[in-house]
Formats: sequence, C-alpha cells, structure tokens
Amino acid sequence: MLLYIVHFKGALNSGEAQVHNDRAHSVTFSPDGQFLATVSYDQSALVWEVPQGRVAARFLLDEAGYEAVFSPDTKHLAIGSHHRLGRIWDWR
Repeated sequence: MLLYIVHFKGALNSGEAQVHNDRAHSVTFSPDGQFLATVSYDQSALVWEVPQGRVAARFLLDEAGYEAVFSPDTKHLAIGSHHRLGRIWDWR
C-alpha cells in the first residue's frame, strides 16, 4: 500500500511509505482530523499522524483487519476483524 500525505495549505509536503504487506481494507480519520487509521489484510493496523505524515502507532492483530473507528476523544481505537473479533485499544 502506498499512502501519500499532502498538505493543501501551502507547499506540497508529501511523504510516501509502504508499510502494509497487503492491501488496506479500511481508512478512517479521527474526529479531530489529526490522525488516520489504516487496517489491512496483513493482520496489522496503523495510526498515522496526518500533519507529520508518519506512523504514530502499530497494532498486530490476530487475523485480517476489517474496520477501525476512533472514539470521540481520539484516545481509543476500535478495530474489528472478519470473524467478528473486536478490540478496543488505548493507544494515546
């Protein structure tokens, strides 16, 4: 997966990182817009710091990830998998 972080409020500031070994199934922004979560079939989930364009947290899952949702305060990340397994991570 290639992920491009681009700032539209000034000079082009893009970062490129290939961090998942398989395709991402879900991409979601945090309520404050500062973080982006990606969930992949490679049994990993990542939280990106959007302004910096870097990975803030990495989660290894028991099976392929399906969906991620941030809590309203952005302190928790719920990650669900294909076989109805879900976890809530306190990542901040």
